[in-house]
Amino acid sequence: MSESVKRPDWRRQRLLVAARDAFLESGFSGTTMEAVARRAQVSKVTLYKHFADKQALFEATVEQVIGDARAEMDAAAARAANAQDKIGAVLTAKAEFFFRLLDPSPFASEFHAVHAHGAVKAFAAMDTELAARVGAWLGEVGVADAAGLSSLLKSCAAGISQEARQVGDIAPAIKTVVAALIGAARPDRKI
Repeated sequence: MSESVKRPDWRRQRLLVAARDAFLESGFSGTTMEAVARRAQVSKVTLYKHFADKQALFEATVEQVIGDARAEMDAAAARAANAQDKIGAVLTAKAEFFFRLLDPSPFASEFHAVHAHGAVKAFAAMDTELAARVGAWLGEVGVADAAGLSSLLKSCAAGISQEARQVGDIAPAIKTVVAALIGAARPDRKI
């Protein structure tokens, strides 16, 4: 291995997994740096070498979670046959990912609030990227107000995810909403 290629720091990864689990189990307020270090089986000194404080640890944890969500969205888009299917697949992948992550947590509403208020820049970046992708695909299917419909579709998918009782409810609901809203917004629609 060349010196310019760094190995991933297994301690950092262990800390991020431990932090994710702790934040989901105890929420931001209930999670301590000591608890994360104990869960990761490292010293607090090691934890503080990687993260200056709990906020920095939380933001890094969210960034990693978003990276995992992006990977699932990218894979879903790659499997889809056309622009409308890509929109449904990407929105479904994101919604299902966060449902699986947050559903068992008593602090899911805390994470939804952080996302909604843009408290972590990584959430805003993911949403901007998703809006651009969905907007481009909407343009491919002939939707004039691609940005407006993209925003509406993202909001619908988020609402479906938050209201779903089980993960299997998400995909059919999003597929229905995507088809209905794109169908209504297309210029070739017959009234």
